[in-house]
Amino acid sequence: MLPVLCKKIHNSQFIEFQAPVWDPAPMLRDTFTHATLTIYHLTLDFMRFLGSLLQSRSALAAENLFLRKQLALYQERQIRPVVKNE
Repeated sequence: MLPVLCKKIHNSQFIEFQAPVWDPAPMLRDTFTHATLTIYHLTLDFMRFLGSLLQSRSALAAENLFLRKQLALYQERQIRPVVKNE
């Protein structure tokens, strides 16, 4: 329930209105959610990095070849790659 405040509008006339109350809970919840998601994504990126360190040289060469072919195809057809949001 919002607190009721009075405002003097003339000599003896007052009006009552409800003042909005600032609630920090939604902002703190959003900040906590963003921080949690950031830590989650950093952890996933670090795990991918560790996985790439363990990848064999031939697998890395094959991945690079595939990506080069895909890039050449995009450039040839003038297609802009679409970035998917996770």
